Amino acid sequence: MSGPLVLVTGAAGFIGARLAERLIQEGEEVAACDAPGHFKARSEIAALFKACPPGQVVDREKLPAWLAGLRPGSVGAIFHMGACTDTMNYDEAYMERMNTACTRTLWGLAARLKAPFLYASSAAVYGDGARGYDDAIPPEAFSPLNPYGWSKQRFDAWALGEGQSERPPRWAGFRFFNVYGFAETHKGKMASVLRQAFTQIQERGRVRLFRSHRAGIADGRQKRDFILAEDLVDVLLHAWRRGLPDGIYNLGTGRARTFTGRASAPPSSTAEEPQVEIALLGSGSQGNAVLVRSGEGAFLIDAGLSARQVAERLAAFGVSPGELAGLVVTHEHIDHVRGAGALARKWELPVWTNRATREAGAGLLGPIGRWREVEVGAPFEVAGVKLEPFSVPHDAADPFGLLLQSGDGYRVALATDMGFVTRLVRERVKGVQGLILEFNHELDMLLSGPYP
Repeated sequence: MSGPLVLVTGAAGFIGARLAERLIQEGEEVAACDAPGHFKARSEIAALFKACPPGQVVDREKLPAWLAGLRPGSVGAIFHMGACTDTMNYDEAYMERMNTACTRTLWGLAARLKAPFLYASSAAVYGDGARGYDDAIPPEAFSPLNPYGWSKQRFDAWALGEGQSERPPRWAGFRFFNVYGFAETHKGKMASVLRQAFTQIQERGRVRLFRSHRAGIADGRQKRDFILAEDLVDVLLHAWRRGLPDGIYNLGTGRARTFTGRASAPPSSTAEEPQVEIALLGSGSQGNAVLVRSGEGAFLIDAGLSARQVAERLAAFGVSPGELAGLVVTHEHIDHVRGAGALARKWELPVWTNRATREAGAGLLGPIGRWREVEVGAPFEVAGVKLEPFSVPHDAADPFGLLLQSGDGYRVALATDMGFVTRLVRERVKGVQGLILEFNHELDMLLSGPYP
């Protein structure tokens, strides 16, 4: 054991699992607490803990008795991430028992064990936001919209009041905003908007987000503060190891972003169209092509399908090849350029790529009349969308991914054919609202396998 035990509740849930994973990776002795069956039934969670097994698993029903058997000083911290987070559950008694009462019990045990206590509150405490989002305002000032929010609000108020009579040596509550990342599939309809958007892209090639119900805010222009799970874990560990004054803190990025990633409005809608729409026309070794459409036009990123297939798939989105502002080619392999030359010649489209790709792909692309040279790292613009190319690892002449930014600041990153993620790629995709990745190039498998 590297030190005192660290307890993580909700460890078979989204945030708890990612926190426990990081602690284990950093050498902490972790007790992972949750319903035992969840650790195997949830495939993403099972994969995490197969790679990083916890020191022990504690049944959440037996947790109070288990903690009562430990001696003061033997627990380095209690991270209480466990809760019922279903905002559609209107059983107030259940929410009170699972969220408010359970947290009070753990608070008292943390005080007896002299263990720092860090717990998950929620931005749901703020209700509809009419009274703002100031974590310094007493919790009683806010009116949550559902029993989940009320259960968190009641504990926050208790912790700041009655709970102070017997409190842990250090404590902090964190009002999580919109957390997203790996290991939330099991949440179903309670998964983040970004996870649900990913599922829609997989199933339909486009994203449809929520209609606005507030005057003056168009469909898809609602704003939320989205925070990546890894960043949230960074803050929790910092709060534990470096310390914060006892209290309750908002935990997000501090920047609200719009929902303008939805692909199209319903036919009956009269709402303003979003500034950028992205649809996958094809992905994989049979051909890659991405349609990007903004208020100023549309263009393709790669055209690895035949020209006829591209035209047919564009028609499903009401776009003709002749309407395109051009093509952006990320590298010269045939599954990215198969139809690019034919489309460019027939419709006299400009083609953006770098010099190395143009030269290496000359045989597949054929003569192109309107070249537009791209330099990796130098932004350029197509149809009102800013594109910033960045290098990606692949066995091509000079392959690049793209960071796309619309006029309202919505950012999407695209990177294909990667076998591993470099530090540069990680930096370029950090903080984006949408991410399109493809991994089908692994050098060792390529060298040792049957693929030509």
